[in-house]
Amino acid sequence: MNQTVILILAFAYLLGLLVGVIPGGNYAILGLGIILAIATALQQLYQQKQSRQARIKQFTHQKQTRKDALTDPIEFAAKVPKITRPKFPFWVWLLAGITAFLASVYLQIRTPQPAANDISQLIINSGNSQDLLITVRGEVSSIPRLTRSGRGQFWLEVNQVNEITNNNTPISVSKDVSGLVYVTVPLLKATGLYPGESIAITGSLYKPQPPSNPGGFDFQNYLAQQGSFTGLRGRYISHDDSQPPPWGLWKIRQRITRAQAQLLGVPNGSLLSAMVLGRLAVDLPYDIRDIFVQVGLAHILAASGFQVSFLLGIILAITQKFSPKVRFSLGLLTLLIYLGLT
Repeated sequence: MNQTVILILAFAYLLGLLVGVIPGGNYAILGLGIILAIATALQQLYQQKQSRQARIKQFTHQKQTRKDALTDPIEFAAKVPKITRPKFPFWVWLLAGITAFLASVYLQIRTPQPAANDISQLIINSGNSQDLLITVRGEVSSIPRLTRSGRGQFWLEVNQVNEITNNNTPISVSKDVSGLVYVTVPLLKATGLYPGESIAITGSLYKPQPPSNPGGFDFQNYLAQQGSFTGLRGRYISHDDSQPPPWGLWKIRQRITRAQAQLLGVPNGSLLSAMVLGRLAVDLPYDIRDIFVQVGLAHILAASGFQVSFLLGIILAITQKFSPKVRFSLGLLTLLIYLGLT
């Protein structure tokens, strides 16, 4: 397999990714590869037939051919029919078509798609309207965070719709659904929520829109990468206080951030927590984040190799008298705990 064949297969892979977004494009590119392979095979058969006929004609003039070969070998060699073969064998085009087909199938598999009972189907069936008032039940799957607009945001794994009202007209009551929803609520409503808590939210369901300007933030694509296809602007939240909060590393993270905030105040305590645990684990105000970004120090607010090296250095320093296996186990355990906290 030479370099040209490798380039053809690489180009076929890229072409398969491009046509994968077109309905039926994967079958079209596979059919194109099969057609090229058949055409190349037919061309090869035709050339072989022509060569066979030329050889038969050559044998019928055997005496004259021998005479030409003895008198003028160079002219004889020029008269001998040459077999022209296709530049690429038929299997190259067939393999290219299969490669493009598999690339398009891979793209479709990797592209998130809503399930049949996903909550986003309610928008498709009822229309993308802000008047779609809905009450959903589910479990909180993330710690609430502060958005740039000053609202609380968290992810909700929904399992049931209790009521849907469109233009003051009931559409459906008590329907089982699934899916991950991007929820924003007033900041006070989100206070005290924790992962695993069962809640009911009443608000407006909406479908995220693609960016209006080229190169802008693609909110729709961002949600799709998270496995979510729906947003909910919550108004009211009903809590289920009968269940105690489950234990998790989020409790330890919460105690660390609260202790640092009480000791150093706000926003100094939150800033220190962001330097230790990373900004993704701490609800740091956006004005402070923007300042660090403007001066080129945004990496300080990220959990990076510096924190990992610092923790491992401390563990290795205080466990010098232990065996290498114990030190390795303690270091690995520390990294796993830190990973859970961040």
